[in-house]
Amino acid sequence: MEELMKTKLSSSAPSQLDTECLVVVALDRGNKDKPDVSVESNNDAVKKAAAEVIANGEATGKNCEVTLIHHPTGLKASRLLLLGGGKAASFTGFELRRVAGTAVRTLKSRGLRRFAFVVPASGLTG
Repeated sequence: MEELMKTKLSSSAPSQLDTECLVVVALDRGNKDKPDVSVESNNDAVKKAAAEVIANGEATGKNCEVTLIHHPTGLKASRLLLLGGGKAASFTGFELRRVAGTAVRTLKSRGLRRFAFVVPASGLTG
C-alpha cells in the first residue's frame, strides 16, 4: 500500500526541522539586466545553505526552477529544495500554489514522502 503525504504545521525554526526535505522558495528581486536571487526565509542557516548555488548561478529564481541540495550544512533536513518563484514583484498566491505543486511532483518522483515547506518570508503581491 502506498504511503500518503501528510500535512503538519510547525512553528519551529526551518533549520531545526528534522525532515527528508526542506522546501524554500527563491525569488528574483533584480531587474532584467542583473538578477538578484534571494531565499524566502528569515532563517540564517537556510540562507547560508543555499548561498553557494545562488552565487554560482545554479539557482536563478526562475519560475518553477528546481535545485536540490543534498546534506545541506547547518540544517537537520536531509535535503534542501530551492524552488524558483520568478520575479518577486509578481509573486502571488497563484504562483505559490504552482510552486507547491512543483515541489510535490518533484519529491514524489524521487520517492520522498516527508517534507516541510517554508512559508515565504515576504508577503505575497495581489
